[in-house]
Amino acid sequence: MAINILEEASKFWQDSEKIMEHHCQYLMRMGDKASVETKCNLLLRIHPNNDYASVTLAELMLQKDDYEKAIEQFKKLLEEKPNNYGLLA
Repeated sequence: MAINILEEASKFWQDSEKIMEHHCQYLMRMGDKASVETKCNLLLRIHPNNDYASVTLAELMLQKDDYEKAIEQFKKLLEEKPNNYGLLA
């Protein structure tokens, strides 16, 4: 199973951005939003400028109707990369 492969890879490359991103994507497809949030926060602690984790967290906040946190996350993204509108598309 894909999750077993991702978890095994995570053991060897604990701080790999791509492995963590793929793990988040898998968890999102499985509907495990709490784990996605945890994994994205971990990813941002290790790689503070990770766009995938920032956008995913903002989208999760929107889904949870936590508009203040979502706006804060999107604002932070735009402040860091003001010309990268593709992040918000």
